[in-house]
Amino acid sequence: MKSGDVVQYKPWPHEELHMSGLNGLVVGTSYRHELMIDVFWSQPVLRCGKEERLTREFITDLMVLDGTFPRKCEACAEINRNKAR
Repeated sequence: MKSGDVVQYKPWPHEELHMSGLNGLVVGTSYRHELMIDVFWSQPVLRCGKEERLTREFITDLMVLDGTFPRKCEACAEINRNKAR
């Protein structure tokens, strides 16, 4: 993951954030031995009682989008199929 990548939360353990359509742009460098990055989000994210757009995230919680829009996420499709049952 590098500066300029478009990201979103992975479906697990962040299913609600993943399905919300929240996208972010990686704007910062890695921290804590390359485990965390700074992300500027398309919508405010609630953190510690405050809404913030610029947050520091664990790389393991994020996935890089492939640049195709509308975005096609197999995990989203699977979640929607399971909810329809």
